[in-house]
Amino acid sequence: MESRKPTQPIVPDQLYPLGVAMEHLGWSYQTLRRARNSGLRSWQFGRHTFVLGSEIIRTVTKAGREKH
Repeated sequence: MESRKPTQPIVPDQLYPLGVAMEHLGWSYQTLRRARNSGLRSWQFGRHTFVLGSEIIRTVTKAGREKH
């Protein structure tokens, strides 16, 4: 399965609902689980979970592999 490419860049100071962030990045639940295990911080408010764009960027650049 080919992953979706983001249509817009992740904005560091924007708060994303977790489902929106996953869809925007083309992440599966397994990828989300790996990101959380790698240190992705999220915040829960009621029944909703949110993640900051800066957290997504930090986690991907810290845990991901650099590609030249």
